[in-house]
Amino acid sequence: MTTSEGPDRDRAARDAGRIGRAMIYRRPDYAERALRKVLDRYPDWHEVRGELILARRLLADWSGFDAEEAWFSRAVREGFKVAPIVLAWLSSATEGQLLQAARCYAPPMPAERPVHRLAALRGAKKIRLGYLCAEFRRHAMGFLIRELLERIDRSAFEVVAYDIGKDDGSGERTAFLAAFDAVVDLSAFGDRDAAGRIAADAVGILIDLNGYSGGARVGIPALRPAPVQVSYIGYPGSMGAPFVDYILGDPVVLPMERQEYYDERIVQLPLCYLPNDSQRHRHGPAPERAALGLPEGFVFCCFNTVQKITPAIFNIWMRLLRAVPDSVLWLLARGRAVDNLRQAAVERGVAAERIVCAPRLAMPEHLARLPCADLFLDTLPYNAHTIAADALWEGLPVLTCAGETFAGRVAASLLTAAGLPEFIAASLDEYEAAALDLARHPERLAAARARLRARNAPLFDMARQARDIGSAYRLMWQRWCDGLPPAPLIVPPS
Repeated sequence: MTTSEGPDRDRAARDAGRIGRAMIYRRPDYAERALRKVLDRYPDWHEVRGELILARRLLADWSGFDAEEAWFSRAVREGFKVAPIVLAWLSSATEGQLLQAARCYAPPMPAERPVHRLAALRGAKKIRLGYLCAEFRRHAMGFLIRELLERIDRSAFEVVAYDIGKDDGSGERTAFLAAFDAVVDLSAFGDRDAAGRIAADAVGILIDLNGYSGGARVGIPALRPAPVQVSYIGYPGSMGAPFVDYILGDPVVLPMERQEYYDERIVQLPLCYLPNDSQRHRHGPAPERAALGLPEGFVFCCFNTVQKITPAIFNIWMRLLRAVPDSVLWLLARGRAVDNLRQAAVERGVAAERIVCAPRLAMPEHLARLPCADLFLDTLPYNAHTIAADALWEGLPVLTCAGETFAGRVAASLLTAAGLPEFIAASLDEYEAAALDLARHPERLAAARARLRARNAPLFDMARQARDIGSAYRLMWQRWCDGLPPAPLIVPPS
């Protein structure tokens, strides 16, 4: 069967897109029902089927797990358009598959593109950096990058926000945008007009903070409004697009030997590529465990979003709970996902009440409660990113297993920069053994906590990270000014 065309298909496409953007993360149960209705009529609509798989993962519904993974692999192999960000969460995903999916997903570069003001670009005393983002609001992006933006050297750079998102009226949005020298609202602009504005502003380096995640507007960088274009933070993988010149990473998440899986040129920052805003880690004391519904026994924790939890990882966690008496697993889940996770625990011989589900809290209260856990257990193939950084900043040790993809090596990068490489496992067997050993030797966790709380490791040096990213931008810019094509770059330590 071939997918229907015409008005009905267009209407269904708009409905599916609206559901995908607005409902999957907030109401995955509703999204699941709506997406099934779309697929009942258009069963070969691969992009919608990928969204349905994501909704089911958000509900911790693992029925048909292996069949869904096999379907996704086949869809990528046969060249169908599926969201690369969904593929990145799958156990079977490889960097080769992610690149292939991204190439199918990327929009073409239009023949007619904005005209750059080359004289203004080459003659400027400062390099104008344009940050394109839909998440200038209460969102992890601002929690990570705000202080880095404030610390960028203003004698060499002008930093401009190009806002393609919605104003949520939050204090976090106000603080985020205050980190820029100027803010340009492009939310009501079409792609061509938005690209024209960026080009008219003589932006030298355009940094896309969304990639294929969130409210991405990939059609804007596809028009090539800046001579140098960079992918950073938002999407952990290649965009598979000729209009992105560089991707920012570090030696752990982006080893140079992985360049073949990236159409962008790899730029390695000397420290962890993922910054964090130190100012937001000032809050009140940690609450008592009892107030959080936690026992006095050992608390394993994972505050990753539910779609990152796979049956293989959950099996390990349940074996740990059976091996460590009076221990619990503290998760961030709600709705049907809670019921499904507790039922999965019972099926694996663990009492449902040993799965403790935390409610969502305001950011200061959330950060304050993290040290109430004993050990953060990471997921694979898609690691903790922002939440792992937050845990380390709050003194909570994170145990990870280094994966094969960018998304599966982020926590290893954070731990390396935090001076805790011994918390990086090379295999899931090693990960399980390490978790059990740490639970039985709390003095090792206490020593790790003390090292983290001192905050004297490179991970916590935001001034240094700002100098390093400034050096990366200078290297990219100098190549363009010299008439050289993009090339892999290793940024020397500042």
